[in-house]
Amino acid sequence: MKNKENNATAYSSLNGEIVFIENMIKLGLNGGRGYKCLGCGGAQRAVKNKGNWQNYFAHIGANSGGGGCGSAGETYIHDFAKKYIYKEKRIKLPTLWKWSPDKTRKAKIRVFNKKTFPYLGLRVEKGVICGKKSSVETYLFLKEGKLSWSQEHPGDNYNSTLIKADVVFYNKNGFPSLLIEVYVTHKIDFEKRVKLSLLGVDTIEIKIPRLSEEEVIEQIKKDSTKTTWVFNKEQQNTNYESIRSRGKSSNSECEATHEEFSPRRYCQYQIEWAIQQLEQLLQSGYVNNRRAELERRIEKIRKHQEGAYTDQETWKRNFERRLERLQALKLSRSNDIEEEIERKIRLYKMRLPEYISAIKKRHSSLEARYRAKAAEINREQAEIKQRRISLEARYTAKAAKINRGWEAINREQEAINREQEEIIRIQKTPTQQRIMLNKKRPFDGPAAERPLPF
Repeated sequence: MKNKENNATAYSSLNGEIVFIENMIKLGLNGGRGYKCLGCGGAQRAVKNKGNWQNYFAHIGANSGGGGCGSAGETYIHDFAKKYIYKEKRIKLPTLWKWSPDKTRKAKIRVFNKKTFPYLGLRVEKGVICGKKSSVETYLFLKEGKLSWSQEHPGDNYNSTLIKADVVFYNKNGFPSLLIEVYVTHKIDFEKRVKLSLLGVDTIEIKIPRLSEEEVIEQIKKDSTKTTWVFNKEQQNTNYESIRSRGKSSNSECEATHEEFSPRRYCQYQIEWAIQQLEQLLQSGYVNNRRAELERRIEKIRKHQEGAYTDQETWKRNFERRLERLQALKLSRSNDIEEEIERKIRLYKMRLPEYISAIKKRHSSLEARYRAKAAEINREQAEIKQRRISLEARYTAKAAKINRGWEAINREQEAINREQEEIIRIQKTPTQQRIMLNKKRPFDGPAAERPLPF
């Protein structure tokens, strides 16, 4: 199936939800229905095609060029598959093959289709390997010859072996047992394959097609046709001829417990891998080609050296001739130079008193300016001192006034408090006592203003 546009994608956004093109076409929601690009956020339309052309989302209007958004859908489905594997900690393993030295035949090492058995320090159930623990986007590298891993970038000192794995499955001891690389269009490059071999961790690669989320999940759980081994220690250390000599029984699944990883075994893997690489390098024409290239370069350098020797002799002769001309010129002009020097000395001696007088005048002017500036600074300091004394006096007077005000306020507050206490005391006096007090107290006012007997 093909797309008509380079920016075509199978996923878009509708009302804030991610939608798949085939589902929208089945529902009859083709055309412009408010779809938005996952990359740039621009408007898109669902395109329904016929024949050998697959359906896709295309940009509308000013964004019809796509602006490089064709990978937005790939990024989404890549992240979805990666997070699903990390969450479930399960993935179906492909058959492990061993190719012949001439790459024309292959033999089965292990088929993952039997009952539960251990492999890579993990558990395999009917071809599906189950991780004890998992992580995403983990950095793996060699530190002092030992495998190390971290969720953060360790720095540029480890770039020679540093990789970033999409998903990592760990065994019960917390050691990385299986790396999982997910891709939609771009496979693992040669440099990363070499680094994976140096790290010595078994790695598989799974291709995620542009399908719906449900189909992607189904492929991860049950289908291994799109999954391949990138590196496998068992495959690396298995001889093709030994498999063929065992016959058909070698095609059945081995149920032996996988050997736990150890530093000694790791070093052995690295040495064997290096030996195999050297053997392949020697068998190929690369060494002969490099030897011929080096011989050509040596011959070129030799010719350059011969030419340099010739140029050196020529340069030496030219230098000697120039030296002779310079010596003759020196002898011819020595008298003129001596006369010119004596003339300049006499001229400097004549002008020396003028220079001295000018320097003294400039010095005296600077001294007068300095003294004037010092007197001005002293005056300003005296004024500042006088102003400070005045401000201190004003501050002292103001503070005394404020203190007197506070004392008067405190006296008034004390009087008010005494009156409130007297009022409270009177209010607490019994009614009979208040009547007796009223009788004893003479009252000269009108009868209407006399206090009541209660």
